[in-house]
Amino acid sequence: MSTAAKLGTQAAEFDRSRFVKSIPLIGIRTPAKSTSKVLAVIKKNQQQKQLLLDLPRQNSVIDDQSKTSKIILLQPEITTKELTNLPESAQSIVQSEGCELIDYPLTLTYPQWSYEQVMRDVLPVDVEVPTGFEVVGHIAHFNLKDPVLPYKHIVGQVLLDKVPQLRTVINKKGTVSNKFRVFEMELLAGEPSFETEVREHNCVFRLDFSKVYWNSRLQTEHTRLINTFATTNVICDMFCGIGPFVIPASKRGCTVYCNDLNPDSYHWLQQNIKTNKIKKNIY
Repeated sequence: MSTAAKLGTQAAEFDRSRFVKSIPLIGIRTPAKSTSKVLAVIKKNQQQKQLLLDLPRQNSVIDDQSKTSKIILLQPEITTKELTNLPESAQSIVQSEGCELIDYPLTLTYPQWSYEQVMRDVLPVDVEVPTGFEVVGHIAHFNLKDPVLPYKHIVGQVLLDKVPQLRTVINKKGTVSNKFRVFEMELLAGEPSFETEVREHNCVFRLDFSKVYWNSRLQTEHTRLINTFATTNVICDMFCGIGPFVIPASKRGCTVYCNDLNPDSYHWLQQNIKTNKIKKNIY
């Protein structure tokens, strides 16, 4: 997609109304009662040739102005209303069900653009769209590269728009240099709400992401190690954080001894012990 919307680095407000594009399409106006039958034949032919419109957040079957008919939208490569654009079986069903091919100008607005499409349009052509981020509950965590930083608040806002479960987008500043492995962060968009909740290995973990260490990308490693524990094991974790190893181990029946140097981690460890109803075998 392309649009004239090229936002400057000093843009004070992200203007979603700029993201409008009209695409000329061909549609099949179909009697409402025949829509399923016609659609089934077209889908059967999809293996040989892509016929239906395929765009994010855009249905290929839409309501017509008349309640007695529907419009099946075809892919943009089909540009004329000739029946010969369709396979023979599709031609036959279109004719037998009293359908007609029509011009249909489809207007795409901001909600129909993906995050990647919006950011590709906003960023200069030589700047890579940032697609890698960690999700921690309702928080998205970026490590943005320098060329993206002038657009960082737009990155945050667009991601909030496109991922409904997110409420907070942050960017890591600098490197982790303190003894608690907590990094300095900046709010890119959304609420300054850093207390969140994640679920892992049938456990619930509450945490303040601004004060403790947590890495959702370690979930596979957490699970791999926990699955090696036997119920007779005694686990000692003196760097336990908020409990991603010791709480599942305790629920598994292990005897666990744990602590952490970070007082905030220890606080959330205690909270998570209560949340997960751990009443024995953890010290």
